[in-house]
Amino acid sequence: VLNLFARMFKDEKDMSDRIYYTSKQVLQDYLAPITNYLTQFGKLFDLKKMPLHIEFRMDDKGAIVPIEVNPLRFAGAGTTELGDFAYGVNPYDYFFDQRKPNWPLLIERMDNQIYSFTCAEFDGEIKIDEGYVVRHDLLKKQFHHILEYRHIPYDSGTTFAVIFFSSDSLAQNEHILSLDFMAFVEEKTSVLL
Repeated sequence: VLNLFARMFKDEKDMSDRIYYTSKQVLQDYLAPITNYLTQFGKLFDLKKMPLHIEFRMDDKGAIVPIEVNPLRFAGAGTTELGDFAYGVNPYDYFFDQRKPNWPLLIERMDNQIYSFTCAEFDGEIKIDEGYVVRHDLLKKQFHHILEYRHIPYDSGTTFAVIFFSSDSLAQNEHILSLDFMAFVEEKTSVLL
């Protein structure tokens, strides 16, 4: 295990990639059961030195169900760096150097912050092009402590920014879950001369 993130949803119908986060508590709660599951998973499929991006659902009794398994990749949209911010593990370096994180030591050294990222997305109903402007300046004001703010080009899909941030509690994440990102997108007005 080179990264471990939890995912937040607005409600039971929400399936968006709006918020992922990690923390000392997330690692303490989930690292052991996920590691055990992945050990059995690897044995079942005879996997060795294969990077996998896996998303799980864990119920209240600790039963783990894989939701998504993508071989030969890390987290999407360059978001795997969240672990680098939170606990100093760059998964690319660890994988290519074949190093294993010393999780007990890393967890002991971690602070109590919540480390998160969000993917700010356009409404899928409209086609974003140069006729729109994203008010990144206003969106940045929604965060207490930005670690990194990445502008994403319009032609890269529906995501217009990936924002890494930290906070003292999940309240910041709950606020971001409630945001309408389209409120930060304005249509440019034409000026006739």
